[in-house]
Amino acid sequence: MKLEGRPIGQLAIIGFLVGMVVGNGITMSFASSSEGISLVAAELADEFGYVPAVILQTIVSGIAGAICFGGTYVFQSEKYGILSATLIHMALAMCTMIPVANLLWWTDRTLEGSLFFLAFISMIYLLIWVSIYSSYKAEVRKINDALEKRRSGKP
Repeated sequence: MKLEGRPIGQLAIIGFLVGMVVGNGITMSFASSSEGISLVAAELADEFGYVPAVILQTIVSGIAGAICFGGTYVFQSEKYGILSATLIHMALAMCTMIPVANLLWWTDRTLEGSLFFLAFISMIYLLIWVSIYSSYKAEVRKINDALEKRRSGKP
């Protein structure tokens, strides 16, 4: 699915749906209960009850997804370079995901848990920046090669 060029509202709607699926999917892959796989962390289920916890997690994950996907709009702006856009989106994601992770018990509600999550997100953004930078660098190389061929008169 191509996200580039979409209005911010469409990005947010897509993000809400993706956030719901990803939030529950990731939690389900890590959370376990005495009966097997669980849709929510055991601590969240203890805090709110199982069904309300699933509903809360689904809604909060959707909101986080909407914010993060909507935030990709910064990459469409010619106002920001790759590094600036990545850092802006990273700050938006961190300000969103750290409270979400604490609320939904995706991390321990400790300073160490938040710092680990912060480091994890930072590593993801480093990989995002490297992949975007490499992609743009390859595109610029292709353009430069085509210009060089044109200047030299070679077909």
